[in-house]
Amino acid sequence: MPQDAREVAYEVAMQRLDSQLSRVDAVDSKVGTVLGLAAAITGIFAGFAAVVVDPEKSASVVAAGLLGLVVLVVFSQP
Repeated sequence: MPQDAREVAYEVAMQRLDSQLSRVDAVDSKVGTVLGLAAAITGIFAGFAAVVVDPEKSASVVAAGLLGLVVLVVFSQP
C-alpha cells in the first residue's frame, strides 16, 4: 500500500529530529565534562590562592572557602 506524502514527510522529519537530538546529547556531555574540570580547577586555584596570599589572614581563607562552595553549588546542578 503506497504511503501518503504527509506520512513520508513526517518520517523524514522524525529521522532528522532524532539525528539532531543525538548531536545535542553529544555536545551536552562534552560541555558537562568541561564544566566539571573548570569547577575542579577553580576550587584548586581558590585554595592555592588562600594559602599563597597570606595564610595568616582569615579573610583570604574565608574567601577561598566561599568560592569553593559557590563552585560546588553551581556546577553540581544537573
